[in-house]
Amino acid sequence: MLFSTLLPGIGLIGGLSISLALWKWKGREVGKAFLLMAWAAPLILLGGKLFYVLEQGRPFAAAAWAEPGYSLYGSFFAVISFWFTVALIKPFPVLQLFDCVTPGAAFALVLGRIKCFMVGCCGGTVCDGPWAVRFSAGTPVFADQVERGLISQSGSLSLPVHPTQLCEAAFALAFGLILLVLARRNRRPGVVFFTGVLGYSLFRFAIEFVRIHPDGSHLIGGLSMAQVFALGSAVVATAWLLAHLPGRNSLSITARVERRKRQAKSTS
Repeated sequence: MLFSTLLPGIGLIGGLSISLALWKWKGREVGKAFLLMAWAAPLILLGGKLFYVLEQGRPFAAAAWAEPGYSLYGSFFAVISFWFTVALIKPFPVLQLFDCVTPGAAFALVLGRIKCFMVGCCGGTVCDGPWAVRFSAGTPVFADQVERGLISQSGSLSLPVHPTQLCEAAFALAFGLILLVLARRNRRPGVVFFTGVLGYSLFRFAIEFVRIHPDGSHLIGGLSMAQVFALGSAVVATAWLLAHLPGRNSLSITARVERRKRQAKSTS
C-alpha cells in the first residue's frame, strides 16, 4: 500500500525530470522553468480535486473531498490557465514549455494509473472478456458494485471488469514515447502540446464508455464530464494544429505581446 501511495509522487518527479531535460536540450534556462513547474504543483492537486468532486456530483460533501480521487482534466486546466496568465504578465515561451512538459506528463500518468489499478479506483464496467480483472473487497470498484446491487457486501471479490487503468497506463507509455520523439525532432512551438492534447482526448473519450461512473455523477447528454471536456479539448487542439500547418504563419503568445509593445512604442 505504501508503494502505491508513493507512485504518483515518483511519477511527478520523473515527469519533471523529463520536462526539464527537454527544456535544457532546447537551450533554455532550467531554473525559471523549474520555478514555473514548482508554482504549478499545488494547482495539480487543487484543480484535480475540484473537478473530481464536480464529476461525482458532490461538490459540497466533505466525504468527496476526503476521497483519494482526482480529475486529470481539472489538474490540466488549472496548470495551463496559470502558465498562460503568467505568460501574459511576464512573457516567456509558454508553448515551448508546454511542449517540454507534455511528454513528461504522459510518463507521470503511467505511474498514476498503475496506482489507480493497485488501489482499485477509476475502474471499468463489468466485462466477461479474457482481459477482465477482479478487485478485492474494500476497493472502490467492489464498493460500487455493492451499491448497484451487483454483488453482496459479504463477498471477497468484485465481478470481472475492464482494466481501464492498465489500458490508460499502456496508452500513456506508448504515446509518451511518440511525444518524446516528436519533441526532439519538431521545432514548431505548440505542436507537441496540441498533439498530446488531441491524442489523449480521443483516447479518454473512448475509454470513458467502459469506465464506471458513480450514481449521482454529472452526465451531460449521456456523456460524462470527462467526455465533454475531451471533446472540447480535441476540437481546440485540432483547430490549432490545422491553423499552424507547415507554411502558415504563427506567433507565440510571447511574440504577440512583444509585437504589441513595439506597435505601442511606434505610435507614442
